[in-house]
Amino acid sequence: LSLEDANLAFEPGDSLGIFPENDPSLVDQIIEEMKWHPEEPVTVTKQGDVLPLREALVSVYEITIVTKPLMEKAIQFSTNNKLIELLEAGNEDRFRDYIDGRDLLDMLRDFAPWNGEPNDLIQILRKIPARLYSIASSYRANPDEVHLTVGAVRYSTHGRDRMGVCSGQFTERIKPGDRVSVYIHHNPNFKLPTDPDKPIIMIGPGTGVAPY
Repeated sequence: LSLEDANLAFEPGDSLGIFPENDPSLVDQIIEEMKWHPEEPVTVTKQGDVLPLREALVSVYEITIVTKPLMEKAIQFSTNNKLIELLEAGNEDRFRDYIDGRDLLDMLRDFAPWNGEPNDLIQILRKIPARLYSIASSYRANPDEVHLTVGAVRYSTHGRDRMGVCSGQFTERIKPGDRVSVYIHHNPNFKLPTDPDKPIIMIGPGTGVAPY
């Protein structure tokens, strides 16, 4: 990624924070399932900022995992007894089994019909969290670039092929010339010695190759 004119600097041990986007094809399936209009305006901030529904689902909201808080909020828009039963006390094991590997599209399909307008249901979703990737390049060698080592997350579950949100974007959808929103996440607890002659031992239990 080019950092030219971004005024971002990093050191060994720092990470690149990325604000990813959801797969547009998954967003389109959600909109089709709910028979929504992709250009319908929805509120995306407490200040009242508005975006078209499709753009909001692509760039603002988390749609690839299902959580208990999400399903508890969803009850108010559903008359499906199966959803109510799943959240009742004593069904914790069934609930954990259900949410494993499922996403918003699964939930919307499994517990239809739904009441409320798109803007109502949008408000129960949480924002997409940033992803942190270890920086795999040297600022001294390439001060205007940041290099990442990305392993694509691909798997099949519950009858559908799925991909990681950020790894899928970077390995499948991003093209030369595209722009992404990033920031440097500084790590004050992991730094190389200031003395270049000082010996070090590096242990990487699951860190991957990028930090090295």
